[in-house]
Amino acid sequence: MRDEHRTDRSGRGAVSTLRRERRAVLRPSAAAIAVVTGMLSSGGAQAAESDAGDPAKGARWYTVCGACHGEHGEGIRALETPRLAGLPASYLFRQLEAFRSGRRGTGPGDSYGQQMVPMAALLPDARAVADVTAYIGTLRATPTTPAPNSAAVERGQQSYRACAACHGTSAEGIELQHAPPLAGQSSVYLIRQLRAFESRTRGGPRADAVAQTMSAAVAILAKTGAEEDTAAYIATLPLAVNETGR
Repeated sequence: MRDEHRTDRSGRGAVSTLRRERRAVLRPSAAAIAVVTGMLSSGGAQAAESDAGDPAKGARWYTVCGACHGEHGEGIRALETPRLAGLPASYLFRQLEAFRSGRRGTGPGDSYGQQMVPMAALLPDARAVADVTAYIGTLRATPTTPAPNSAAVERGQQSYRACAACHGTSAEGIELQHAPPLAGQSSVYLIRQLRAFESRTRGGPRADAVAQTMSAAVAILAKTGAEEDTAAYIATLPLAVNETGR
């Protein structure tokens, strides 16, 4: 894990190329924009976080999301985008609303979040947010491929104990804590989020209380340099799946 990270830093040309490719993919296609534009004209009522939403309508909104998060919400490792399938609808609702309101993705240095903000802005209201999260809830989450046993994984198992109180002993997430499942996410994405919380490009002063609490928690991991080890361990945890989405 650590050697892989150093290689990424030294290959700046390759990373720059990947970022240019990622930006190109992030531009929604004309067909996707046409679908969204047509839906905008229909408007929509406001919805609460607890509202179920309409998966059929959400499937059309997801046309734009799929370019970066995968057709089945599986995430795209090369783009460092997270897996959405299997995440609780309430968590997805809060994150999309945070992007729409500017509470997330507007901080300096948060280039990924800044690209997400205009995508979330295509959702005109909370009803559309509820619909797309309802559709994502129908997607079947695919299990992660466990990483081989290593010293990093063993160290990460120890450091993850501080995370388990909120995210669960198997990183299955605890909705009452507003803590999402972590199992099934790529280690690349997890490391990036941990470092974003550490630098407060995520979880800064404009963020909600949960995100700010996460920043404080990650500061403990950062003191011991345990971010990569923790992500390596989480990558070994199996994602519980069923036949009807998460």
